[in-house]
Amino acid sequence: MLSLTPEFAKQNNEDPNALAIIPEVEGAIVVHVVPKSPAAEAGLRRFDIIQVINGKAIHSAKEVQAIVDKTRVGETLMVNIMRGPTDKLDLKVKTGDLSTVKETGAQSGRLQDD
Repeated sequence: MLSLTPEFAKQNNEDPNALAIIPEVEGAIVVHVVPKSPAAEAGLRRFDIIQVINGKAIHSAKEVQAIVDKTRVGETLMVNIMRGPTDKLDLKVKTGDLSTVKETGAQSGRLQDD
């Protein structure tokens, strides 16, 4: 996951070799989702932009990680994401056990289906 700013998105979008056109918004962009990880089970995809968690606006990847780290296993988080240039989705996700993350090879994140 990377912090996303409108300036970063604009710079990316002007690059003819960019992998994707990124909306010029603020948040945390998902750059990789490990298959079968809690994040994947929650429905997060590559290039999704996390903008709000539990009503708190997200401005950086560090904020996402801090919220997840402070959340107990089994708690539900409301995650608002932007997918593509216009789609906004609300994901109701539940944090998982870190041992599950380690078993799947994921580096971080404890989100799973509710």
